[in-house]
Amino acid sequence: MNIIEVKNVSFSYNEIMILDNINFNIKEGETFGIVGNSGCGKSTLALLLLKLLKLKEGTILFENNDIKLIKKKNDIKNFYRNVQIVFQDPYSSLDSKKTVGYLIEEPLVIHKNYSKNKRNKKVDNIMNLVGLDKKYKDNYPHQLSGGLRQRLAIAIALVLNPKFVVLDECVSALDISIQAGILNLLNDLKLKLNLTFLFISHDLNVVGYICDRIGVMNKGKIIEIQETEKLFENPKDDFTKKFLNNDYYEL
Repeated sequence: MNIIEVKNVSFSYNEIMILDNINFNIKEGETFGIVGNSGCGKSTLALLLLKLLKLKEGTILFENNDIKLIKKKNDIKNFYRNVQIVFQDPYSSLDSKKTVGYLIEEPLVIHKNYSKNKRNKKVDNIMNLVGLDKKYKDNYPHQLSGGLRQRLAIAIALVLNPKFVVLDECVSALDISIQAGILNLLNDLKLKLNLTFLFISHDLNVVGYICDRIGVMNKGKIIEIQETEKLFENPKDDFTKKFLNNDYYEL
């Protein structure tokens, strides 16, 4: 079953084409990768999927529902209970004046379905799942290392038990050794929590490690989609071949 379907999506800004007729689907339970160089439209696509940009051309379906038609307050809240995002730089996306515990609990408060006791239990549980020691509950984001801040961002995204999570360059700002820990964590969480991921990156090596299928983007278009192993063994497009033939896998 497809949890996400993107059909004929285009997007322009100031008459400049950012996305040009994008089509792909994401199967429930898979990690689908989008890889491309800076400026190719990856993050714009992520914002459209999250309804953080207005979609004008094309259709995006989440669980067979057109997200353009999600307009009522309760429907929007339900959408964001099920669809979340983790950004590249958690420091800039987190409120530096709030503690770790507050930031993780806040989505539970907003959705008003949880008692204080239940909120505390869910916060403790998700901190344990992402490998964030409870001793950090009263700390502020700036007091955490980059790797711990990213674990915090993941905890915030997952505390509402979403079905689908967009990971937008979520390890690109981390050292390689820390990247590996976050990638392994994401793989574990996907299995434990029955998650579906869209993993966006400019690094083919990282995407190759974590993704089941990969879509390659260039100049606002998806030029190739293949299962990960097949993409590395037999890329179809010359653009993909060019980077796979380099000594490094970075677009």
